[in-house]
Amino acid sequence: MERKQDNLKRITQSYIDFKKSVGKFDTENDVILIGANSIDKNTYWLDIVFDNSYTLYGMDYKDLYQIDGLKVIIFKDLDKSQLLENLFEKIPYENLNKAKYSMTYDLVPFHTELNHKNEVLSIKSKYPIKDILPFLRKNKVKFSKDYQE
Repeated sequence: MERKQDNLKRITQSYIDFKKSVGKFDTENDVILIGANSIDKNTYWLDIVFDNSYTLYGMDYKDLYQIDGLKVIIFKDLDKSQLLENLFEKIPYENLNKAKYSMTYDLVPFHTELNHKNEVLSIKSKYPIKDILPFLRKNKVKFSKDYQE
């Protein structure tokens, strides 16, 4: 039986597949930062950012996860992030803060808004959505009837 959270895993996998299509991953040093937070009582957002451990400085986390060979840090202080904890394989902790200095740079997330059924309402990204949609459809991501491009 499918769980509502399975759609979140398919969304994450779709963004990974898309990113693989536009460039290679360094599974040793690349990391996915992910979190989810309420917008209102019926909707929430999911942000997924691809980063590298050599740019991480002072990132506070206790648990480390993985998906598709990539390390995952979940922002557990966000109120919907508990939905994510069982989606990924927990792996032994390692300190991924490899940057020697704090840097200012603009990370653009894959920003997805979802309804209470975990169906996609909208997607925002620096990449054209029309290029991302085939990956979401291939992974059978569920979209709300209210989905807006």
